[in-house]
Amino acid sequence: MDERKKLYDAQDPNHYYNALIKGNPVQRFWHKYKFMTAVRAGRMRPDEKVLDCGCGSGTLLLFLPPDAKITVMDISQKNVTFAKKIRPKTEGIVGSVEDAKLKKNTYDSIFFVEVLEHLKPEDEKKVLKKLYDALKPGGKLVLTTPNYHSMWPLVEIAWSKMNPIDYSCQH
Repeated sequence: MDERKKLYDAQDPNHYYNALIKGNPVQRFWHKYKFMTAVRAGRMRPDEKVLDCGCGSGTLLLFLPPDAKITVMDISQKNVTFAKKIRPKTEGIVGSVEDAKLKKNTYDSIFFVEVLEHLKPEDEKKVLKKLYDALKPGGKLVLTTPNYHSMWPLVEIAWSKMNPIDYSCQH
C-alpha cells in the first residue's frame, strides 16, 4: 500500500484532467469515451448518491448528472482535493478502499473505473464485498478494467513513452 500511495501522491492530478480537457484528440477521445460509457452503464437518476471510488483527478465527475450527491475516494489527498475543485459540493474520503469504513446501504451507484487492477489479488474479493455492502438495495456497481485483448496494450506503451506517467508500473 505504501508504494502505491507514494506513486499516486507523486503524480500531478492535472495530468489526467488535462488529457481529457485539452490533450491531443486521441487522448480526449479515449478518456471521454471511457467515462461516458461508464456513466451510461450506470443508468443514473439525476439525484442519486454516488461514490467514485479511486477517483484519481476526478474526471469522471464531469460526466455525472449535476444534481448527483457525490463522494470521491482516493488514496491521494492531492487527487481528492483536485476532484473537489471540479465539483465543489462533493464530499471526499482520503484512504484506500481496502481500509475504508463505508456505511452499508449508502450509495445508489458506485463507480470503480480502472481501479481493480491496482489491487493485490488477495484483496480483490474483500474490496468487492465491501463495495457491494455499501450499495443500497438495487444499487449499481460500475466496474471497468483495461481490456488487454484490445488495443489497450499498444495505447499503454505509447502513452508511457509520451507522458511522465509509466503505466507499466501501475497495471
